[in-house]
Amino acid sequence: MLLFALMVVGDLAVNAGKIHHGVKADTIDLGGKTRKDARTYLADELSRGQKRAITITYGKQSWQITPADLGTSYDTAKIVSDAWQIGREKNVLTAAKTRFLSYFKTQTVTVQVSPDPQKETAVYGKITKVTDKAPVNASVTLKDATFTAADGADGTALQKQELTTMITHASITGQKTLEAPVAVARRAVSLEEARVAATVAQDATKTAVAAKYNDKTWQLDPAMLQKLIEFKLSNDLDKDTAQLKLPAPANGIGNKGGGGSTETTGDVRLIPVVGSDIVAKNIIPLLGATVGTAPVDASFQAAGGVVTVIPGKNGLGADPVKLAQELATQMQSSGGPKEVTVETREVAPALTTEKAEALGIKERISTYTTYFSGGNSARLTNITLMAKAFDGAIVMPGKTFSLNGTVGEANAAKGYQEAGAIVDGQPTSQVGGGICQVNTTLFNAALLSGVNITERTNHTLFISSYPLGRDAAVSWPAPDFKFVNSLDHAILIVTSSTRGSVTVSFYGVDPGYNVTLGPASWLSHTKPPEKRVDDPTLPVGTETVKQEGRGGGRVSFTQTVTRQSDGSVVFTKTFVSNYRTEERIILVGTKPTTSPTPGQTPTPTPDPAPTSGATRSSQ
Repeated sequence: MLLFALMVVGDLAVNAGKIHHGVKADTIDLGGKTRKDARTYLADELSRGQKRAITITYGKQSWQITPADLGTSYDTAKIVSDAWQIGREKNVLTAAKTRFLSYFKTQTVTVQVSPDPQKETAVYGKITKVTDKAPVNASVTLKDATFTAADGADGTALQKQELTTMITHASITGQKTLEAPVAVARRAVSLEEARVAATVAQDATKTAVAAKYNDKTWQLDPAMLQKLIEFKLSNDLDKDTAQLKLPAPANGIGNKGGGGSTETTGDVRLIPVVGSDIVAKNIIPLLGATVGTAPVDASFQAAGGVVTVIPGKNGLGADPVKLAQELATQMQSSGGPKEVTVETREVAPALTTEKAEALGIKERISTYTTYFSGGNSARLTNITLMAKAFDGAIVMPGKTFSLNGTVGEANAAKGYQEAGAIVDGQPTSQVGGGICQVNTTLFNAALLSGVNITERTNHTLFISSYPLGRDAAVSWPAPDFKFVNSLDHAILIVTSSTRGSVTVSFYGVDPGYNVTLGPASWLSHTKPPEKRVDDPTLPVGTETVKQEGRGGGRVSFTQTVTRQSDGSVVFTKTFVSNYRTEERIILVGTKPTTSPTPGQTPTPTPDPAPTSGATRSSQ
């Protein structure tokens, strides 16, 4: 005891004010050093290892990584503090024992490393592309009216934290090669669990369920009930989820799989549920307008360049959440007919008054009107229908407006009629003829608003009734007209039409732009080619113009958008149009004149009736 006491006293004297003998940070010896010296020494040693490249291998793949690549940092003060405490525990006997043992066995403290998360993700991302494979749970599918279970598979995952620790250790010890630590990523659901869920769903959908509302009844047959079932993990459910009850787990289920399945992650189970969103999609439309009343969207009214919001109205509709819960209960009930009562809830419109007001649409940004002859009733109908089809459209900031995507095809089923149009460069007649007048008006309103026009196609033939180069053709499915709302606020498109005009206006918040449309010019111009056609119905020596023809060529104009505040340019854009020529057709008479018989009074040949050009009501 005296000898032991003398050893303790001697040890205390030798190591006074120093980290005890035999204490290391990983393999870096800190024993016998003061705390200040130990921090300096440790920092130097760790710094030397920062640029040391370590080869990480996985199969035939390899990667070179340094601790610096991971952005690693070390808390040297904490490491030295931990080293200092060894042999200085509060319990005197424990401290003495630790000091004594340190002469025979190294006392090691952990080198705690903190990598930069972004750098670590970037570096390890190259490795995980090879090492990681997501586990696939066993699943259930519906085929031929039968719920069938299919097995999944375990995956693999790189152990990133472990690898970082390994790289740190290698950088200290000089180890050059490491094998990537990859662990099995267990599936959460085994094949046997999936079979249990499939059986429960199959049993629950064997018998029809009647849905009742007032005096109306709808029979939901087994085929319809099966469509309502989906399968979710038990850790992905909320309190309103309409679950079908599973039997209590048998021994091994939830831990071991059957039919070739491997061990799962534990307590997660596959639950058959009646999806409220599926009920909303499949059952609510089946009930139709019989249940409740439809909500009314908020709308906008524009007058005198000012916009006001017309409040929306809530409606009543079947409650899909409660209906799903009732169905789940009844589908697993025993005995007697199965039926549920459809309950209603208040249903807000898609565009509520609050949402409409929050858009901040308050003033007119731009407007444009084009004019036409209202004598062609079919063309007038088409223009009126097209203008109404996108009246009230709202384009949010950053979103793209597509005319075709908004209004769809202009076909007879929607009331469009056959009228004059230009197809493949030829005047003709087709259903929807005249709708390009509306598109041209929209194009010019968009130009004046300062939005970013991304798609526009000119007519094949030049149309003199529009400003030079500022027409826009549209047809289904192409060409289309598109623009991106590059302004900071939502845009409301308002249209109106009369028997001789159509107007398109953009409303929102004035962006403070000046928009200048430079005068268009012909970059090249070709006169209409002349074609002379013999006409045996016209007397020799007479000619008449059947088709006036049109010149063609290349036209351009530039749109310049500047800020009113300082005159700085927001953007400039040049629009180029290419027009074909249209032949000027002249009919040349070839009918011979006849000489009168002697003694007869010649019968005068009547003058030919004037021949007018064919009607060409362009789009």
